[in-house]
Amino acid sequence: MLNPDGPLNALRPTLLNLLILSFIGKMKVFDLVWIMTKGGPLWSTETVSTYVYKRAFEWSTFDLGYPSAVAAVWFIVVLVFVLGLTWLFHQRERLEY
Repeated sequence: MLNPDGPLNALRPTLLNLLILSFIGKMKVFDLVWIMTKGGPLWSTETVSTYVYKRAFEWSTFDLGYPSAVAAVWFIVVLVFVLGLTWLFHQRERLEY
């Protein structure tokens, strides 16, 4: 008898790669937001990357410590999400029916 999850099991590594790369790409979006709105009216299109850039280079505080910390924390958040997603997909592979 054919396993109904057969095609999905074969596509699991590809789906994992697709999800991880698209998530990382969406978290890095800077250029489109910066060119179009620079964060938008009243921060409506503000992203983490545009906030870090504004805080580091546009505000006249000359404080690079806080934006560096925000970028490092954002990197850790993305890394935890990617590792969790990878663990979740590999956990599913180990289950036997």
